[in-house]
Amino acid sequence: MPEPSLGTLAAATALAAFVAGFLRASVGGGIGLALTPVLSLALPAQSALGLTGFMLNLADPIILRYYWRQWDARQLRLILPTALAGILIGVWMISGCPTTACAR
Repeated sequence: MPEPSLGTLAAATALAAFVAGFLRASVGGGIGLALTPVLSLALPAQSALGLTGFMLNLADPIILRYYWRQWDARQLRLILPTALAGILIGVWMISGCPTTACAR
């Protein structure tokens, strides 16, 4: 599959941002399961995974304003290091994954 043009990437990113924001606010956290395969129809699988993850993580701070100061700081200290480690391991694994294996 050839590399997508900048216009295609911008259009796919704008569509993904709209869909991610709308579905994240209305449906919840499982939208990555539906959004990633749809986005991979237009983009290579690695790009689709990266864009979906980025959009979902970008939507979290926006949604967080509704829950500001309603969390337990102790639990946040427990979850944050493992979440960051998981993100780094996921990026490392996806960067070494062939496109055909990611598309399955």
